Amino acid sequence: MINDIDIKCLLKTLPSLPGVYKFLDIKNDVIYVGKSCNLKKRISSYFQKKLTDLRSIKMLEKIAKIQVTITRSESEALILESNLIKKFLPKYNILFRDDKSYSYLLISNHDWPRISSYKGKRINNDGSYFGPFPSSTALRKTIEILQKTFQIRICEDSAFSNRSRPCLLYQIQHCSAPCVRAITSEVYKRNAQNAIDFLNCKTKKLMSDIALQMENAAKKLQFEEAIRFRDQIDSLSSILRKQTMKISDDLNIDIIAIAIEENKAYISLGLVRNGQHLGSRSIFPEQIEGKSIEQILEAFFSHYYFMEKINFPDLIICSHFFSYLNVMNFSDRSTNEKFPKVLFQPKGIYRSWLDQEKQNVENLMHQIRKKSSNFISKNIDLAKILNLDIEKTKSGQIRIECFDISHSAGKFTEASCVVFKNHSLQPSLYRRYNIEDVNPCDDYSAINQVLTRRFSKISNKIDLPDLVLIDGGKGQVEIARQVFSRLGINSSILVGISKNKNRKAGMEKLIFADHREPLILGQRSQALLLMINIRDEAHRFAINSMKMRRIKTFHLSKLEEISKIGKNRRQNLLNRFGSFSGVVSANIDELTSVHGISYSLARHIYDHLHK
Repeated sequence: MINDIDIKCLLKTLPSLPGVYKFLDIKNDVIYVGKSCNLKKRISSYFQKKLTDLRSIKMLEKIAKIQVTITRSESEALILESNLIKKFLPKYNILFRDDKSYSYLLISNHDWPRISSYKGKRINNDGSYFGPFPSSTALRKTIEILQKTFQIRICEDSAFSNRSRPCLLYQIQHCSAPCVRAITSEVYKRNAQNAIDFLNCKTKKLMSDIALQMENAAKKLQFEEAIRFRDQIDSLSSILRKQTMKISDDLNIDIIAIAIEENKAYISLGLVRNGQHLGSRSIFPEQIEGKSIEQILEAFFSHYYFMEKINFPDLIICSHFFSYLNVMNFSDRSTNEKFPKVLFQPKGIYRSWLDQEKQNVENLMHQIRKKSSNFISKNIDLAKILNLDIEKTKSGQIRIECFDISHSAGKFTEASCVVFKNHSLQPSLYRRYNIEDVNPCDDYSAINQVLTRRFSKISNKIDLPDLVLIDGGKGQVEIARQVFSRLGINSSILVGISKNKNRKAGMEKLIFADHREPLILGQRSQALLLMINIRDEAHRFAINSMKMRRIKTFHLSKLEEISKIGKNRRQNLLNRFGSFSGVVSANIDELTSVHGISYSLARHIYDHLHK
């Protein structure tokens, strides 16, 4: 801990200005990031008042160094704080784990617009974005409706530019086949604009426009065209009848409900876009010990609207009061945006939507409580069998790491490490290892390499996991024991999970590195079921890592096959288009925008990739 003399000297030199402060431990790791409009007052408060919550007391005991960064305004401090939290993931900051990534619907601005799902950073000139959608299912169904109603293409640009005849979607009347010019550009763009109007909830105008087009087609005796417009009206009418959760105002609304139970927080976020309720998503704040609901909500707003840069809605409805002006009232977030109104006691349909989110939170807590109790019983069973700390197991502090090896015919060897803690798997702690310089199919050497790389960094016993699982039998466990012996680690925490000869699930044998007798727990063992779940997750993660590496290598080799394309030009292409698929999708004009690529070379690259 930083001594009192250093604290007094530091506090005297701190400015009374806005900025960000970082607390670092003895290893120079950032353990906490905070912001304030007055750095001197804020940092002094940690050392002048008597703290009561255990979390803050523990944090102060670990502070070895304090760093500050002065900013021009508190809003800049807020943005910088968000960026630093995202970069360092400090253990004493509230973190937000989302059950889904953010999904958008994109209608591109091509000459022949395409409708697709989109994840990632939005680019202003790419087209029209709609979302975020609460789930991939909701997004997929929306795309299906738009595709069937307006017959907009969903195919990749590379497939679109190289077709010589219509695909199956044209045959079933889900696409108008712009790839073979079965529809004029003017009519197709009008259909795309109709889809945009529908997503923007301009339904009355859209319906009247389509009805007028149907009448005009009928007057001109273009009956097939009139039937197509009639089918569009029927389809849209059916959709609008099914849309029960809709208000007359074309508003974007975020509805937030929060609950805390046993030092765990749960947030349900409902999304209303253009007056239509699109569903909910669940968010799980972590490291909330000693934090009130108001503090968690302030942290969530900072994370969601500033770190993730989600567009502000027109209205925010929240289940609990908090000082949202402390977070939201910064006019220079990115542009001079109009900030939303916040309701804490809504009425009418707004109240029913908030009640729905509260019910979602209750259901979420019930599901996780049931799942957690199931894992706790398995953990306790495992602790009794393997002589682990029972109290530590009950509290969820027991940490299990499982390692597995995967390769493709001896190539692209990958090792995975998955982590089980707090009664659940922790994907954010997973690690993958590229295994190099080993003979093909040599799992023993791969195990030796991954364990050496993982545990040679361990500096003390506190950082060691409580249990290390190896997917393998006596040979793999012996190699692991040798690594632990070389690194001075007690091998009693090493356990191998060996399949029986018939590879029948539930009949696995436990192999111990400390020469205990092998153990077969049987199919009804809760402890074995838990270890199998962890082992299977390690296997899945290793296979996915291997496949990703294989695909990346394959794509790189495809670029290497192109003559006149050296290392620098390959790298320029990947940097410009982001991936091999991006290079394949690029047209000749886009390829010429890359440094070092002439028109003739762009034509050569395009022909090679599309031959």
